[in-house]
Amino acid sequence: GAAAVARHPTGLLRARATLRQLCALAGDCALPEARIADWPDLPVRGVHLDLKYIMHRKEYLMRWLDALADYKVNLLLLEYEDKFPYRRHPVLRHPLAFTERELTAFLAKARGHGIRIVPLIQNMGHVEYILKHEEFAHLRRNGWYTEYDTSKPEALALAKDILDDVLRFHEEDEWFHVGGDECFSLHKEAKEVAAKLYGDHMIQVLAHVAARGKRPLIWQDMIAGLPPSLRDPLLAKIPPKTILCHWQYSSIPRETRRGEALEPGARVVQGAFEMERWIEIRKAGFDTLGVSCKNWGSLVPMYARYVGENIVEMIRGAHRFDALGTIMSSWACFSMPLPMEDFGMALGADRGWRVRRETDRRGFEEAWARLRFGLPDARAVEAIHLLGGEIELPTKHTKLGRPVHLPYWFYMDLVLHFPNAHEDRIKYGAAGFDQKVDWKRIVERKIALYHASEVRADAAEAIGRFARQARAAQEMLPSLRKAARRGRDDLAYLEWAAKFREHAAARFLFLAEGGAPVARRKLLAEGRRLRREMRKNFRGFLAPSQTDQQEASLFDGEEALLQTPSR
Repeated sequence: GAAAVARHPTGLLRARATLRQLCALAGDCALPEARIADWPDLPVRGVHLDLKYIMHRKEYLMRWLDALADYKVNLLLLEYEDKFPYRRHPVLRHPLAFTERELTAFLAKARGHGIRIVPLIQNMGHVEYILKHEEFAHLRRNGWYTEYDTSKPEALALAKDILDDVLRFHEEDEWFHVGGDECFSLHKEAKEVAAKLYGDHMIQVLAHVAARGKRPLIWQDMIAGLPPSLRDPLLAKIPPKTILCHWQYSSIPRETRRGEALEPGARVVQGAFEMERWIEIRKAGFDTLGVSCKNWGSLVPMYARYVGENIVEMIRGAHRFDALGTIMSSWACFSMPLPMEDFGMALGADRGWRVRRETDRRGFEEAWARLRFGLPDARAVEAIHLLGGEIELPTKHTKLGRPVHLPYWFYMDLVLHFPNAHEDRIKYGAAGFDQKVDWKRIVERKIALYHASEVRADAAEAIGRFARQARAAQEMLPSLRKAARRGRDDLAYLEWAAKFREHAAARFLFLAEGGAPVARRKLLAEGRRLRREMRKNFRGFLAPSQTDQQEASLFDGEEALLQTPSR
């Protein structure tokens, strides 16, 4: 038998999770007699669930909570957007939004696992899900769908109304996140004007939440980016118990060279992993949370050279600066299947429980593969890393404002959809006008940029490496799936992703460089087969309409061009 003693009931839940893991790792062997004394280094080990743009099946999300509990995650940052059952403004409800009964059950299960629920409602920027509706069009700031015109009293009244609607479901939850990041239109104003517009609105929002007994959280970037002469007076007005959330998605302390940027998984990083702003906020006396990124919008998170390092570096920073802990964020801009975020989530939970100096993760990777799939080694993680690279084509000499992704859709590619590129993307939202996207136009513009690029030859070579890595993963995954004792559906998804990535590489090079008619017919046939496999693999976690959306982003544009004989 086993016995557990803890200072708090949630400690018993963590002990139970440890026992389950030990039993799974032991397999058919008996556990030796032992006494374990264990506690976390970081009090908060959180995960962000972003419900904008894409909605997973409710029954899948209920099972997903079990995975959080198994990894001893103890905070869920729940960004509702349009998936909340709004009463006061029902026009905001998405057709796939939680019903009141579904949400009650979801929240109850999370709390039963000892997970702190932190609802997140944006209150200045990123409010396109509200302002896209014509009844709120008069509250758009200079025509921006993403930002309130805070000079109008109705904007604050609407924000408070939405907050109160959400608060009725969170009476027992102690914390509430009010958003407040990336108010891009304010960057066009003088800093003094921007600080006043932002501060006057957000301080009232924070006070509103605090007056209802909640400890408010806010993103730090708009505050920390101000000069001290404007930042410090603003901080002095913020409720003292407010938690400032320091998000930072870089991890490489140098600028990547141009050639390296074309390696799968590389990303051009400006400067070091920024800690200075975090230090200034801590000096002002506020509690903080570090926020890393476990996925930016790719089929398989960029584990190869980006996501894992970012998660681990943020944990080390939080430990160093005595933060409350960290939250692993994930931004749902298409192509965001939650099953593929499991490895990064487990890594962050593990390192947050016991912060380590060493960089070797082999022991963790082997343990995770055994727990997740019942496999004896880390080859599944090797396959994930092979599929965790992306290729960005530098576009610094264009007006796009963002690099574009080769060889298939990546969420930053929306700059190719809008007439004014990134300027429109931040004005209207990261997924376009209700996701009505011209996929063919995006691919055509991407090919034109590829032809005009000074690194075209390097890009073609990088796509070849990308395809070879996908092929290597394909060769590994069937035997792993057959040997797995659990998690076979996720390995099947990985196998599909490997096939798709190799197909996408060949498809892009054909469209960009040309090829024989037989190759065109082969690509079209492969595309039809991969579409069928995609629907089969996605049906376990996405609603059909959401799978349709994903499928369109990955196939429609390229296949429209493949069906044009003149190309």
